[in-house]
Amino acid sequence: MGHSLGGLISREMVEEMRLWGKEVPFVVMFDTWYIEPETLNIERVEAFADKIFSSLPDKAQRIECASRLARMLKTHKLCSSATKIYLFKSTEVANKVFHKIIRSDLTPKMSRSITGNGLDRYSELSIDVWLVNIPQSRFLINVATS
Repeated sequence: MGHSLGGLISREMVEEMRLWGKEVPFVVMFDTWYIEPETLNIERVEAFADKIFSSLPDKAQRIECASRLARMLKTHKLCSSATKIYLFKSTEVANKVFHKIIRSDLTPKMSRSITGNGLDRYSELSIDVWLVNIPQSRFLINVATS
């Protein structure tokens, strides 16, 4: 199970576990999007992290970690997978900084029409999607306290 980037990491961990002979039947993702590496803009990720972590005392360290993760994702190519994905996604598209990272013209209607959030191109199985009426900015908080 994983939220956002954690969803991608969970999926990749399942593939690694298969190499060790372990079977994991599915991955649950919360508001996870896949962005093609060539479209990932490191500066925009850093701006997003700056906004998210602005009030925290260790803001600089967190921005650096987000930047390192973005650079790692920029060099990582997602492979096709037979792992079943259950995706919960917000009906509300996030703030303008998020739009710049994912897609600048993204609207709520368009977001709902991109059912697999880009993950379906790399999934051998259909992705089960549930729309959740929670603002994207509060998605993880609401999931964690449910």
